[in-house]
Amino acid sequence: MKILATGSALDPKLAANKKIAYDFFRIVLRGRRLNEAEKFMRDDYMQHNPNADTGIKGFKAYFSALGGELPVPDTLPGLVAIQAEGDYVTLSFVREGKSAKGEAYTTTWFDMFRIANGKIVEHWDTALKQ
Repeated sequence: MKILATGSALDPKLAANKKIAYDFFRIVLRGRRLNEAEKFMRDDYMQHNPNADTGIKGFKAYFSALGGELPVPDTLPGLVAIQAEGDYVTLSFVREGKSAKGEAYTTTWFDMFRIANGKIVEHWDTALKQ
């Protein structure tokens, strides 16, 4: 996947931030390479997902509980868009679900990152408290 900046002109900072978010998601989240988290995240990383503690230690504790390493994908299946503006990058994914009545539906899931000086410092998503 070629990662380009949004807007009328290509912006190297936006392109670099998109690559950081994309590679972090691919390597650390999908591949569960938690030993590589520090390459992408600051120690004082702020987590806005209500199921994981803030900080890199909280991040690692949450993802360690999900199991060990998985193959690192070359691409991110289901990724439909990457947007970048200022220090923020949003990855949008297709997500399949079932309603309370058991009916299948398609929606979009997102992860948004704030990146400062080449490291992820903050994260938001659409997760609900479990």
